[in-house]
Amino acid sequence: MRSQRKGSKGGDQFFSASHFVHVRPMFEVAWIPFLAGLSGPLQDTDDLEVVELCLDGFKNAIRIVCFFDLELERNAFVTTLAKFTFLNNLGEMKTKNMEAIKTLLDVAVTEGNSLKGSWHEVLTCVSQLEHMQLISSGVEVPESGRKESASLLLHLSLEFTCPVCSRSRKLPTEELANKSRSTHITVAADMVFSLSHFLSGVCV
Repeated sequence: MRSQRKGSKGGDQFFSASHFVHVRPMFEVAWIPFLAGLSGPLQDTDDLEVVELCLDGFKNAIRIVCFFDLELERNAFVTTLAKFTFLNNLGEMKTKNMEAIKTLLDVAVTEGNSLKGSWHEVLTCVSQLEHMQLISSGVEVPESGRKESASLLLHLSLEFTCPVCSRSRKLPTEELANKSRSTHITVAADMVFSLSHFLSGVCV
């Protein structure tokens, strides 16, 4: 740095880092620009090629933060990804939001215990996804209140609340409703529960 300030290039020297531990300090420095760089295009575009690249970025970033147990960074990436599912605003949902659901479910399946407290976002997504599937099938579901979810009780004995605000009462398009029942989403959601016996039960 001193050489660069003096305008000299003679002191430039680069080192090749070959051990994975070097990733942690670099990611801790750069994670905020990474998050902004992934979120901006994902929010602004409907180009599925760009969307796929951004979601792959989220998946890889979450894998890094889970591997190094970076709590703040993990919460930021998982929470942001969960917001991009738009499951709390079905009337505004697009194809890219359905892709975000797939990505979040895939992350839950692959990262398991490493998600720790971020499992809250995953289970909320699964509950809202079930709610979406029900109302898009014509089932009357109250806007609020407590409801027992068979799938959640079967696997984790959880209680399911449908926190759907009035502005999200608009139904998703028929195309998106069908995609919510696709093989990828159905299998991934089932695996979230079928693999739960591998979890430690510790979320902090």
